[in-house]
Amino acid sequence: MGTGGAGGSMMVVNGCTKATAKAIPASITWDFSIMGNGCFKGQAPLNATFSGNFNLHPLVGGVDNVAELTSPITNHSSGVVTFTQAGTFGYFCSNHAGMKGAFFLD
Repeated sequence: MGTGGAGGSMMVVNGCTKATAKAIPASITWDFSIMGNGCFKGQAPLNATFSGNFNLHPLVGGVDNVAELTSPITNHSSGVVTFTQAGTFGYFCSNHAGMKGAFFLD
């Protein structure tokens, strides 16, 4: 989404709102445990580290299982995503619809 930080508390992205998002942990486990737990908030710029099997769970930036080509979260074979600016960024697993979430960055 990368649309800037305006309004984020009521915006729903992949089932997440800024109000329900939690602080970004040192490492995000990228497996089925992300279901219902993938809403994060923090300060840009930052690096978010995902750990998991990217062959089984391809990590894609986007909303509602539609990839966003301008997202800093692109198809990853490593787990580090660099956010250089504030905004709202959705992500999902292209193999498993329930594996999704969003970053709300100020």
